[in-house]
Amino acid sequence: MEDQSAGHFWYFGYGSLVNDETRPRDTVARPYQLHGWRRRWGHRLHTLGHGHCSLTVRPCDSTSLLGVLVQSPLVHLPALDQREHGYDRLGLHCASTTLGEEAFIYRSQQDFYGWADEDYPILQSYVDVVVLGYLNNFGEQAAIDFIRTTEGWDRPIRQDREQPIYPRAVAFRAGQRAIVDRLLEQYAGYRPV
Repeated sequence: MEDQSAGHFWYFGYGSLVNDETRPRDTVARPYQLHGWRRRWGHRLHTLGHGHCSLTVRPCDSTSLLGVLVQSPLVHLPALDQREHGYDRLGLHCASTTLGEEAFIYRSQQDFYGWADEDYPILQSYVDVVVLGYLNNFGEQAAIDFIRTTEGWDRPIRQDREQPIYPRAVAFRAGQRAIVDRLLEQYAGYRPV
């Protein structure tokens, strides 16, 4: 999966990895539309004393995901694997990598797969990171599309914005909080507090 000779590897980011502030500075990301996958709130994890649910993907022939294809120095692979605890690295052939190199995507392992619930809620601080990633990289329509194409917004969401549990929480720029709140209320059916 990694191109050892070139000293880098490629992966597809569809959640928090879309947000430039959550990746090492020496990575390069570009927009990529990945066909055959659907995103959902379905990766259950217990870290830092809290159960929470993050994003995963499942195969789905009729859908596609906008995300980022990231080129990263190979030295970052162990830290990325650690960050993506409970996920399997699956190979993808992406035509837009250099010379058609293989890339990969992270998908929840069976033991970690399950819908968000009261014990494993979605973290608002994580939602903010992802929506801001789409908003900053691709614009408002892409943020709307992220919300519309993600399954599971009817699941419990822990309002941790004021004291973020998510370790890579990011700050809002001027006016962004109101935009994120409006989009979530309009397209996900809830308003953060």
